[in-house]
Amino acid sequence: MPQHQVQWERMFPDELEAAFQTCPIVYLPYGLCEPHGWHNAVGMDAIRAHQCSCQAAQVHRGIVAPPFYWHCHDIGGYSAWAHKRAGQVRPWLTPIPPWMFLKNICYHIRAVDTLGFHGAILFSGHSGPHRLDVPIVLDIMQAHVGVRLYSTMSVSTDISRFNDK
Repeated sequence: MPQHQVQWERMFPDELEAAFQTCPIVYLPYGLCEPHGWHNAVGMDAIRAHQCSCQAAQVHRGIVAPPFYWHCHDIGGYSAWAHKRAGQVRPWLTPIPPWMFLKNICYHIRAVDTLGFHGAILFSGHSGPHRLDVPIVLDIMQAHVGVRLYSTMSVSTDISRFNDK
């Protein structure tokens, strides 16, 4: 199967319109810059989310939004984990507070809803406690937007959320 462009930031307006007409689904990849050992780039979380989203869009169509490299990490349980694991003088993290991360998700949802997307798939390459908060935010947002929302924000995603609606 020939590859077609799915990355929003690399497409021209006419390509975006054609892709939208074919499949009005958007993938929203999230991640964090953080050390994952000497053998991985610090942006691995977002790179993984973006690449998985691109692969899904290649097969199933849709448009992949630019990855968001700022994520929850330096407060609460995340902070304790990072101090023990990363523990470097300069850990090269790109953290934002959880409330800011969740507000950004709300803004991203509002933006893709305004554009007319029928579905939005949120995918994070960064795991942690936010996986419990994101479904609550999506349930609240779903009541106020037309775009259908689904999240794969961690390894313990509750697939029944998607099947019940």
